[in-house]
Amino acid sequence: MIARYQELYSLCKIDLPMCPEPLLLQQLQMTGRDFCRFTESWRERLTMNLVDDQEDYVLSPNYDAEIIRPLGVWTNGDDTTADPDDPSFYDFTPSNFTLSFVSAPSGYDSIAADAWVTGTVYAVGDEVTNGNKTYECLTAHTANAYFAVDLASGQWEDITDDLIVKVVLLPRLFTTELAGWFMERWAEGIVSGAISALKSQTKKAWSDPDGAIAHSRKYDIFKALARRENFTENKQQDIRIKPQAWA
Repeated sequence: MIARYQELYSLCKIDLPMCPEPLLLQQLQMTGRDFCRFTESWRERLTMNLVDDQEDYVLSPNYDAEIIRPLGVWTNGDDTTADPDDPSFYDFTPSNFTLSFVSAPSGYDSIAADAWVTGTVYAVGDEVTNGNKTYECLTAHTANAYFAVDLASGQWEDITDDLIVKVVLLPRLFTTELAGWFMERWAEGIVSGAISALKSQTKKAWSDPDGAIAHSRKYDIFKALARRENFTENKQQDIRIKPQAWA
């Protein structure tokens, strides 16, 4: 699910009734990017098919975002019970989002499903490949001109599971969208950061130094909370330090 920065306007307008919406959108975009870069809290799970003797795989997020770094890579299709692969087994190039294995994985079956073709009649349970991913048909239909349209309407489910990569994402500067779960979790913090930055501006109808300080403190609290959640990987418990036996 995708959420848009425009959905936060009403939360900002309470404190910034005189601020024009284009400026508000720009500041929300900048704050969202700052929040993600500082906390590394926007994390997504990407999947692809592994191909015998192929070393390089270009990772493609489902959002208008850059990949900061991979958090973990699994080549066994199991990221729930198995440990991730040793980081020394692969390299990551941020400039083109390419994951490169030092030694190409082998022993994987060639992609068995046929490539998706527009105008084809598909039945429930049919499998196709598109963009190095495997999909299963959920409802009988005739393929649209664009696979993305059928995918967005719920005709297909991504069942790719050979290569699993968990990544940290950074929204592009001028994107208007973020992941829905991420916006729901951190909207209040992003709004506080944006309000603080705008109230800090001088000689504006919305200038408010004291209000800027208050919202800046709130923004810092949310950033610290996001970083703590990344560390503990448990949103329901406080950080607990286990005493060492020798202490």
